[in-house]
Amino acid sequence: MFRHNELTHVSQFKPSAQCTVYSRPDYDHLAQFSETCGAGIPRWVLLKLASFGDDAKSIKAFGQEVMAQLCECLVQLGGPSLHFYTLNQVEPSLGVLGALS
Repeated sequence: MFRHNELTHVSQFKPSAQCTVYSRPDYDHLAQFSETCGAGIPRWVLLKLASFGDDAKSIKAFGQEVMAQLCECLVQLGGPSLHFYTLNQVEPSLGVLGALS
C-alpha cells in the first residue's frame, strides 16, 4: 500500500516515544486535523479518497487498511506504544487494532 519513497522515509524514523495515530476515516476531519497540526496528506491518499466519492464503507475500509499498515510499520521500527486519537469515535480505532496482525 505504501510507496517505496514513503517506506524509505519511514524506515529512517526511530521512534523514542509513543506514536500518535489519527484513525478517523472521514476526509473532512482528516484534512482539518492535518492542517491544524501541520502534517500533509500524501497525494496518493487524496486521490484514492477522491475515487471513492461518497462511498463511506469503502473510505472506512481504505482508512483502516492504511492505518493498520502504518501501525505495523511503527511497531516494527521499535515504536514503544501507539496512542490513538479517537475524538469520541472509538470504532475506527478498534477496526485498526482488529486489523493488526
